[in-house]
Amino acid sequence: MNHPSQKIVRIGFRYRGSYAQFEPVLPAFVERLRGVPGLVWKIWTYDEGSGRGAGLYLFENEAAARAYLAEMLPAMATMVEELDPQVLDFHLAATVGTRGPVGDRLPA
Repeated sequence: MNHPSQKIVRIGFRYRGSYAQFEPVLPAFVERLRGVPGLVWKIWTYDEGSGRGAGLYLFENEAAARAYLAEMLPAMATMVEELDPQVLDFHLAATVGTRGPVGDRLPA
């Protein structure tokens, strides 16, 4: 069974150079994300060896997820390559069963 409204967004990308080059801009980006309507949390991932990264986001609903993508993808396209955005459903019972922070299991 899926959660009736929450959506996972996954944005994969390729970056050139070292991921460390993003360190100076991350604090401002983190602060900006705190104000994104409908964003519950974000996980930042990267693989220095392959030059690939991804953001995993939980949004309250699909409208908030799609609004975020419409606003952010053009800016992201100036910094990274091979953007691969996806809006995904998730299996609520299985995710909660493995302690995933979704639905009523959100951290305080």
